[in-house]
Amino acid sequence: CRGDVVKTLAGGAWWRLDLGRSALKHADDPALRALNGWLQAAAKGGGVVRQELVSGAPSELLGVRPGDAVLDVCAAPGSKTSQYCEAARLVVANDADPRRAYILASKLRSLGCSSKCVVTCHRGQAFPATALKFDRVACDVPCSGDGTVRKIPSLLKVWARPGRRLHALQLQIVLRGLRLLKVGGTMVFSTCSFDPLENEAVVAAALRACKGAFVVRDCASLVASSPLLA
Repeated sequence: CRGDVVKTLAGGAWWRLDLGRSALKHADDPALRALNGWLQAAAKGGGVVRQELVSGAPSELLGVRPGDAVLDVCAAPGSKTSQYCEAARLVVANDADPRRAYILASKLRSLGCSSKCVVTCHRGQAFPATALKFDRVACDVPCSGDGTVRKIPSLLKVWARPGRRLHALQLQIVLRGLRLLKVGGTMVFSTCSFDPLENEAVVAAALRACKGAFVVRDCASLVASSPLLA
């Protein structure tokens, strides 16, 4: 999808714009230029979160409920994390890179999420066990990013090679996240890749390793009922 999605933090409303960031920025229409200026100011002030439609899908499918404890294993830059904070009792937002974790903390603070969000810096595959088990776990894992090829055409030159290298790491992060999940809890696993090695193969390997402790949920009804995804 080429359109942007804007979500207001206070009201929880979504707006879909069938224009990407670049098209809106360089639009000739004065009304669109004014809208772009308002969006930039509102995002800077913490009033809205702006992202591509596909980036909003994981948070919609995770279905965070009031009172949930959520672990976002690979949270930076934090757009999805801010959405979890709207409903959750507690969000632990983790990133393995110290610089990205610092940026993540600054962004969440500017969005008014810091009162219910804890930012940590651990490797996702080795996230420490605690007495707390999570109702929801988000695993938006490091990936090749070949799903963004329309924006970065150079990725076509190396397609599939990074997937072979990243599969093991992605699987380790998923397995760690599953171990931190409550019985009856939900995990959403996502990438920005088309490569089956980074998607279906990771899920299949995780199911084999867990020997029936977890199942894959059919999300067709969730997608159909979502005003964002339907």
